[in-house]
Amino acid sequence: MRFASNYSSKSGVFFLPTGFNTAVKLYTKISGAPAGQEGYKSYVDAMPVGVAGKLVIVAVKDGKHFYEERAYTIADDGTAGPKTATILVNPAEIGEADFNTKISAL
Repeated sequence: MRFASNYSSKSGVFFLPTGFNTAVKLYTKISGAPAGQEGYKSYVDAMPVGVAGKLVIVAVKDGKHFYEERAYTIADDGTAGPKTATILVNPAEIGEADFNTKISAL
């Protein structure tokens, strides 16, 4: 998960699988990522293939609030071994009240 913009030290990425009352936080920073390509990956690069859900991307930067939500299924390409996917996100600025409402609704 790489940020096209609005990345800050107060950014977060979560995967909420459909049908489960849980959220997985992607918190391992991508090491060596140049400025403008910062982001996070799953812990030990391990996420369950074939699981559908939604990605929730949040950030607070320069006192502004940013949010993005999108449906996502971790694809299985039918081959053996590890799978990788890089997703570029660009959370949009929203008001603080809307930001808090969206977070509370999760």
